[in-house]
Amino acid sequence: MLNVASRVHQAVTFQAVEITKQAQALREQGKDIISLGIGEPDFTAPPIVVNTLHKAASAGLSGYSPSLGITPLRMCIADYYNKEFGTSITHEQVIVTTGASGALSLACMGLLNPGDEVLMPDPYYPANFNFILCTGATTKLIPCYPEERFQLSADSIAANWSDTTKGVLIASPSNPTGTSITEDELKKILALVKSKNGFVILDEIYLGLSYDGKPKSGLALDDDIIIINSFSKFFNMTGWRLGWIIAPKYFDTSPS
Repeated sequence: MLNVASRVHQAVTFQAVEITKQAQALREQGKDIISLGIGEPDFTAPPIVVNTLHKAASAGLSGYSPSLGITPLRMCIADYYNKEFGTSITHEQVIVTTGASGALSLACMGLLNPGDEVLMPDPYYPANFNFILCTGATTKLIPCYPEERFQLSADSIAANWSDTTKGVLIASPSNPTGTSITEDELKKILALVKSKNGFVILDEIYLGLSYDGKPKSGLALDDDIIIINSFSKFFNMTGWRLGWIIAPKYFDTSPS
């Protein structure tokens, strides 16, 4: 009998997906179910997006694309950040991926070696734990409480940093709690991690969901941060699997 890799048994279950399966089963029984499970908008993709897809498909644009993504799209993403957040990135720093999950997985594979450690808040997004697991690295979960906005702080990171710690993986706004890291605290986190020669991966896929002022990308605070984002939440394109990484200039993309 074939034995699966040990990491399969170490992976954490994505409970939201399990609950969604149960909800779907009830729908198939004819029951009216309101799902508050997974992060999926309840509107459709904008007509311009759908119409452009139809045009591309009709034009036969369905072959392989460059591994880093097509240049016009990478340029548009870079231009958006520079205009919206006052950054000065180039399209060479943008890597188009198969959704934010693909971006997170690629970032972890590019930064971690077996035996490395990554700090994450608890509560946390389960898939992130599994992305780290697949590299042979380990996750150290740091309990976070309401008074901390369920987010890591510079103090909690400093207290838990060890000889094997290589970086921090955070999300702002967070899934599952919805809270954001304040700008002042994020500045402290970035400065601390940089002083330890570590990395910060910042998941910003919920960046647009802000009710207390205009959202601000962490990239505007430090260009050494690794930004994760996607089209999914902005345009209800969750099934399209289209995301991106904005990598620091030192991030080597030559193996692409």
